[in-house]
Amino acid sequence: MLRIQPPLASEPLRRPFPASPAAPTALLPFILTNAGLAPTHQFEAFRAAYDGIVDMAPSPERAAGYAVSQRIWPLGRCLLVAMSLPASPQPLRWTHAGHTVFDHWYAALPCRFVDGQAVPARSARAAALHSLAHPHAVTVREEGALLLFVPRGALRAARGPGIGLHGVDLDDNGLDDNGLLGLLGDLMLSLANRLPGLDDGAIAHAADAVCMLVSGAATAFTPPGPLAASTNDLSVIERARRVIRARLKDEALEPDAICRELAVSRSRLYRLFAPLGGIAAYIRRQRLMQARHALVDPFETRPIMMIAEEWGFRDPSVFSRAFRHEFGVSPRDVRGIGLGAAGAASGRPAPPAAPPSLSVLLHGLVG
Repeated sequence: MLRIQPPLASEPLRRPFPASPAAPTALLPFILTNAGLAPTHQFEAFRAAYDGIVDMAPSPERAAGYAVSQRIWPLGRCLLVAMSLPASPQPLRWTHAGHTVFDHWYAALPCRFVDGQAVPARSARAAALHSLAHPHAVTVREEGALLLFVPRGALRAARGPGIGLHGVDLDDNGLDDNGLLGLLGDLMLSLANRLPGLDDGAIAHAADAVCMLVSGAATAFTPPGPLAASTNDLSVIERARRVIRARLKDEALEPDAICRELAVSRSRLYRLFAPLGGIAAYIRRQRLMQARHALVDPFETRPIMMIAEEWGFRDPSVFSRAFRHEFGVSPRDVRGIGLGAAGAASGRPAPPAAPPSLSVLLHGLVG
């Protein structure tokens, strides 16, 4: 399976992604690599790392192996990923996952990496901005990319639920008249190349600057009209998400209870969460995701149904059906992934299996 380690360590971390990850120091990003796997297992391990976030599909002409190396910096309010892919011609089909629990935005900048330094494949103006909550599919032909994930809650100036600005490729469309996204691309490059020399305080300020730039770009390019939500609507969405996060284990957490707590009508709450599949579906997906995080943790030893009950699922058959519908695998299969990770950490042979999803780190961002 994919190994996660600090850059200079000779041994993989004993635990994959922690349940509540703390941002590592600037000198110790997580390193995620599948290079040690058999070539026939490499692509599936890479795809599994993005489970629930992005769906990957290989090109028909792909060779047997697909070695990927990623450096991942959780920066508090954002997450920076430096992804090194196999050299072309091995294009990758990248599609936003359906029924995702995330409405994060992310900037993508095609890059290659020379002696550990990120170099833009075209220019910093080739940056694109997308929302994980909305459909998007692209064929990636470059040798790598910088990805900067920001939770929508951190985009204080952005209008709309992530619909207005989507898939802006500045080289093709020439929309960056004010240079904001080009500046964001420059900042992403600078972060990737300078993080080892920054202290915690500088990193926090850099994360704030990133959020401000993404907000500014979203505001500049989001068109007026029915797709742009009002400031009041955005406030309701954010307040509802905070209530859901705080009360996710509460069995009394239902749409009507949220309406009462926020003093909003049922019809308005349903309308605002329609882009995310509806308020009830959003709550259920959040609970299922938390259950999955526990099941894939190799150090979590409680029975599956005890974990399910913690997150509001009292009926084993209901939990199993909902889990399989959301993730395409059974809870028992995911528990096996966690046990496989524990076996690898203890030196016992483990079968090829998907590692914990990067959704753990995305959930840890401060929105």
